Amino acid sequence: MNDDNIIKLNDDIDTSKLISSTHKLDANKIISTIHLLSKRINERFPQSGLGNICIELHTIAQESKIHCEWLKQPHIVLRTGVGIVIFGLILILLLGIFSSVYFVHEIEFADFFKFWMLG
Repeated sequence: MNDDNIIKLNDDIDTSKLISSTHKLDANKIISTIHLLSKRINERFPQSGLGNICIELHTIAQESKIHCEWLKQPHIVLRTGVGIVIFGLILILLLGIFSSVYFVHEIEFADFFKFWMLG
């Protein structure tokens, strides 16, 4: 089989459905799957210690679900703080531009150059 056949086979696949369906993970299904696997491992290999790893993995999955739910929420205080900082920076920039334009118009260029060089 040559490369042209491989490209034709790949072109027949609708990747938009693959991407949208494969990038969505359901935390509840992950947790229930880990729980089921933990049961099976404990039944088949009770002395191996793999059950403890599954219990730890189950705990991590539950904590991750809680963290993801917290991250999904809109953080109004953070957004407001960032907005205030951005507004302040823009205000400082505009005030600096306006004051420098006003300052340049008040004095001669030579005087401004001397003032700038002296610090």
